[in-house]
Amino acid sequence: MSSRTRRLGLRREVLILLPTAVLLLMAVAGFTLLSFRGAMGALAEERRLEAERQARRLAVLFERSWPVGDSALATYATGLTGLLVSDAEGRRLAAAGVPPPPLPGPPPAAARAVGPSRELGGTIVAEAPFVASGQRLLVRLALPADALWTRQRALALWAPLGGGLGLAVALLVLLFLRPLLAPYETLLREARAAGLVDLQVEDEIGAMVDGFRRAAAAEAAREREGGAAVAGALDGELQAGLMLLDPAGRLLDFNQPGVTVAYFTGGGEENWVKTRFPKATLRGVSTAGTAAPVEEIMAKRADVTPINRVPWQALNRKVKGLKALPDGNNCQDSTEMAVPIGLAIDKNQPEYLAWLKALNDSMKAKLDADEVRIINAM
Repeated sequence: MSSRTRRLGLRREVLILLPTAVLLLMAVAGFTLLSFRGAMGALAEERRLEAERQARRLAVLFERSWPVGDSALATYATGLTGLLVSDAEGRRLAAAGVPPPPLPGPPPAAARAVGPSRELGGTIVAEAPFVASGQRLLVRLALPADALWTRQRALALWAPLGGGLGLAVALLVLLFLRPLLAPYETLLREARAAGLVDLQVEDEIGAMVDGFRRAAAAEAAREREGGAAVAGALDGELQAGLMLLDPAGRLLDFNQPGVTVAYFTGGGEENWVKTRFPKATLRGVSTAGTAAPVEEIMAKRADVTPINRVPWQALNRKVKGLKALPDGNNCQDSTEMAVPIGLAIDKNQPEYLAWLKALNDSMKAKLDADEVRIINAM
């Protein structure tokens, strides 16, 4: 019988694998940088040897055909920045192009090459001694190496910077990885304490997500059951004319996640529903066969729906079993979503204002009765 080795868990593996990966990446980056640095050094050495070979070749040539003038010397300067022949004291005898600067130290006994460097820039200077007409002379040439010098300077700049940056990243990972995982540890510990995560499971994150999903579903079901229980418990009280209101006058029993409020999308009540019942579950409906989406309530897809107090009268007569709030004066005294209207008059006409108020008071009863007559006739 074979047994499979149990994993350490994602968070434990991260604590081991992530620092290891960072250190491995730093090692690979360092090896690559050192390899590139070695390649640049080998290329520079190869260019210096090439400059030495050219200097020795010219020394042998000039030793046989000296003297050589400036015009003849220019024919040998192909591919060079400059070419110079001087005596032992450094006095110029012939030159072509830009004369190379002298190298530090006494005149060499054999060919030598220096560069590229900060003093010479992107140039390799080589010199070789030769004897002509009983004099000890020196041929000096300058070989261009701008591309090589540019890469060497970039390498000298980025090598310490890249190493420091890699070290900083490694320290950041090593020092702050555990504090970054601390909230996850706390969450997992609380989930285990609540019984939402199996202690033996390997995929801790997946198990924790499933556990919290089950907890959320259970909480939603509990709220729906609680909302239904509240509605059932309050039904008798609502028949007697009692409502639960918060200090701002909002209906508490409907303003909760367990209650679904249906409304017409694009209707005048849409914004009112969203601000009046921010905690409730909102269900937008585009069309319905009545003045309000009552079908959603009858199909048990919603619990309540807003309706204008005027068409409510006709709907209440046609569809039995509906209940409207507030039920005082058959819902005609409701101030929900009220739109006050007024008449602007000159503030310097108090007599006119008093006459309008008196006229309004005298006609109110007649207008209310006329409104009731029209509603009942609908």
